[in-house]
Amino acid sequence: MDNTKEYAETHYYKIKHRHEHKELIKVNCFWSTLAQYIVEAASGNLLKNFLTSNFTLALSNLNEAALAFALIDLPFKEESHGFRSGEGRGVEIKAAANMIIFLKEI
Repeated sequence: MDNTKEYAETHYYKIKHRHEHKELIKVNCFWSTLAQYIVEAASGNLLKNFLTSNFTLALSNLNEAALAFALIDLPFKEESHGFRSGEGRGVEIKAAANMIIFLKEI
């Protein structure tokens, strides 16, 4: 019988040296907003969902992005959102759950 082998992740993605860990996630408005949420939730003013427009500031590398997306409250399944034409002036969206919309004007 062969020897049993155990494998474990020992580094962050594409980060090989421990001295790089402290620079991996930098302080910005996303992390500040998350800290404020945690403090308010701990004091009894429990917020139902954590979602902030500052999440785009936490995308400086794959490791930080994965952590940020794990912490914001987005549904895992597609919801049935309501869409209505704004008479040629855009679209009105009635969200059934938290959502993120990216907009590009042409």
